Amino acid sequence: MLNLIKRVHFPEGLQISGGVVKAALLNHVSTYHDLLNQAHRQAQIILRDANDEAERIKEQSRQLAANSVREDLVSLKKITAWKENNLLDNSSSICTEVCVVVLEKFISTASDFLKIKTLAEALVIRSHNARELNLQANPAQVDLVKKVLAEVLAEQMNLRKCNVKADEELQPFELKISTANGAEINVSLNNLIAMYKEEIERLEPALVPVIKNLEVNSESIS
Repeated sequence: MLNLIKRVHFPEGLQISGGVVKAALLNHVSTYHDLLNQAHRQAQIILRDANDEAERIKEQSRQLAANSVREDLVSLKKITAWKENNLLDNSSSICTEVCVVVLEKFISTASDFLKIKTLAEALVIRSHNARELNLQANPAQVDLVKKVLAEVLAEQMNLRKCNVKADEELQPFELKISTANGAEINVSLNNLIAMYKEEIERLEPALVPVIKNLEVNSESIS
């Protein structure tokens, strides 16, 4: 609209009536219009820059959040693996402890015949291939030891000669064997339990993968 307005020159002395806009005012209006356009363009630039900065901050925040979550997941995975390994170790230790307790309970409640038989079998194994065995036992258990030893040798088809004598220094359920070459081996319920306990504890590392496999199978079934 302003472009349609033109400056008009009137002859001197001409009387002007009606609404006429002075040139100075038109110049001010034109300048104001330019300022508005410039301000509008500047506002658009500021708005665009602000949007770009907001997108940059948003993307940076997403990256920081993703990195934080990734680090948390790695830490959680490490903690979970540590707890799992610790649980497996504890489970294997508990298994060995239970086995030892069951063994001690079994031996403590077993009959005298079975206790002596367990000791005699251990002595026969430890004596290896000695052709003649000389056993000493508590005087009150000599007859029982003879009976048990005869049964053990018969079961193993062992034809070795064996003599059983009383030894007052030996406690009940304690046997001592002497071989022809002079070697002596003592065995009692206590050291037999200790020996079995060591053998059970040596199995502990092998229990870890077994327990882990059982847990995996249990989870798949459930």
